[in-house]
Amino acid sequence: MNKKYKPTKNLLFLTLLSLLCATLNVIASIAAGETHFPLYMDSFATIAIAALGGLAPSIVVAILTNGSLFLLGRLKLIFMLCQLMTAVGSWAVFKLARKRDEEKLSLDFFMLAGILSACTNGFFGSLFAAYYHYNLTAIEQGIFFVTKNVIAANLTGGFLLNLVDKAIASFIAYGMYLFVRTSDRRLPAETPRLKIKPEYIYLMISFFVLCVSFAFKKNADDKFSRLYEKAVMDARHEEIQEIHAQERFINKGFDSVLYASFLLAAISGFIMHVKLSRQKNQIQIIKARDETQKEFSRDLHDGIIQSLSVLRICLSQNESGRALLIADEAVKEARELLGLSRLDLSFDFKTIVRQCAKVFEETYKIKPNVYEASEFADGFSYAAKYEMLKILQEALRNAAKHSGATEIEIRMIDTTDNFIFSVTDNGCGFADKTADEKMAGEESQNSATHAGLKIMEERAAALGGKLNVKSDQNGASVRLIIPIKK
Repeated sequence: MNKKYKPTKNLLFLTLLSLLCATLNVIASIAAGETHFPLYMDSFATIAIAALGGLAPSIVVAILTNGSLFLLGRLKLIFMLCQLMTAVGSWAVFKLARKRDEEKLSLDFFMLAGILSACTNGFFGSLFAAYYHYNLTAIEQGIFFVTKNVIAANLTGGFLLNLVDKAIASFIAYGMYLFVRTSDRRLPAETPRLKIKPEYIYLMISFFVLCVSFAFKKNADDKFSRLYEKAVMDARHEEIQEIHAQERFINKGFDSVLYASFLLAAISGFIMHVKLSRQKNQIQIIKARDETQKEFSRDLHDGIIQSLSVLRICLSQNESGRALLIADEAVKEARELLGLSRLDLSFDFKTIVRQCAKVFEETYKIKPNVYEASEFADGFSYAAKYEMLKILQEALRNAAKHSGATEIEIRMIDTTDNFIFSVTDNGCGFADKTADEKMAGEESQNSATHAGLKIMEERAAALGGKLNVKSDQNGASVRLIIPIKK
């Protein structure tokens, strides 16, 4: 029955989402017009729905958006073709992305969709505006004042506005896409899927718009200065006021486009910063995986291989009882290693802890209780997650192998100044190394435990925190304390 109603549920969700996207487009377009914002702001949701729902919903949103603006008397119906170009072009870009095995669409493809939409809308939209003698915006009036050519004013102004408008629209659309896709707990892909860098195209667009707008503005200022001087010499006071009013209006248009280009440059810089951070995280992932492989090899050699060697000796000496115990221990170690090797550091730390607890339960038949009361745990880097995971593994192993614990608690808690990550058990604890052990160099469970604690303390220090260990006959507690930077 669930399978029967799933398509209906998805269709209802897409319908509501399409209506919402069309509404957002219309509201943003009206707000931009009422506040004299230089951009159109009527296509960001069309790009977003193309990524989320495909071709049909994006066409529906395009028709609803421009149809509503036409009924409200804010746009001619011919401009619906521009919205349809945005819908079809964006869908084609995202389809290409999925053919390249993009499980989760990256920002690069949204930026490419915006660039494609800017080119088509800038050309055809400007031609439509010139053919139907559509009202010129402030920036277009400024270009017309300089060139005295309405087609050149429409084409140049339309291109400038569309380049910035669609670039910002694609950035907003990516934010909407991520908001709807919150069910995916993985981080976005860290490796770039494209050889080109759309953020540099954004930056070049910003620089181009800035230079062209500044050049036209300077030219317009020179012409206004000549008109103003001529009107003053002829003592035409009413004409002077008209020239001042026209100059303020046109300069406001030029200035608003300049501000928009600065905003686009800031977005480009932000994207570059995010990608650089992701590259650093990618390096951390590679290092963490390399360390994990080394740890896996060491555990395999020191644990399972040695157990198998002892097992062979026991079998050769017909010590079946001891051989059975060693075989059980080797099976547990193998299960634990395989389970831990499947942990993915791209998940958030709370999810990693829960997965580690599940592996421990499957291996040792002890279910740890996990308590989460931390927001600080959501922001750990890959390197930090790796170090904390190794501390958790060592603490759980000590509890299972050496203390005879039947109950274990894992806690993640934020205090006023610190993040506390603790593992507590109800076992017998562990005793200090004796002087005899030190003198004889005898290997024992206690010496192995203390070596593990030493390594955990070093990992805690690498995280900028400290490790507190308490042990008595009622159990042991390992607490990692990391200061919260405010």
